Amino acid sequence: MKQINVANSMLIGQKAPNFIASAYGNLIRYPEDFSGKWVVLFNLPKDLTPSIIQESNGLTLILDEFENMNTALVGFCIDSIYKYIYCFDSYKQLDGRMKRYADYLPIVEDVDKSIAREFFLISEEKAIESVVIIDSNGIIRSQLNYENPTWGKLFEIKNIIQALQYSDLESTREEDGN
Repeated sequence: MKQINVANSMLIGQKAPNFIASAYGNLIRYPEDFSGKWVVLFNLPKDLTPSIIQESNGLTLILDEFENMNTALVGFCIDSIYKYIYCFDSYKQLDGRMKRYADYLPIVEDVDKSIAREFFLISEEKAIESVVIIDSNGIIRSQLNYENPTWGKLFEIKNIIQALQYSDLESTREEDGN
């Protein structure tokens, strides 16, 4: 099995890079559009496989929990964004939960892969799904890479954010002497 060189991908503890990108015809500006929020960046599979539908359905089940944790989700599309728009428009017609998901989740078009490369969301060597968790101060706190898509990662991501937020709260309490 070929190993992925991750030595250059260790962004944890660093300030997240700024970016401006197109999403559904709107511009997404990071960090301005997410001031005070935690942000989860993840890459979408290049093709619309069943995994994206499975993950989309899974995400709708915990979407409120991400919102309650003051966390925004941003998907990166390294393929034509129009496939995703078509896909999500179809979801809107099928299921109310999917409509909410499609309306809530910005899909950033990154066909030249420049932003995905900057955040190490893709590998040229292997098909991986990656996730970067950024805290409300713009610091990268976690980076996850998956060889195969897994629906369970949504709960793992949620649990990691909860643990990081709890740890931050406890550190603040200790600093305040409480």
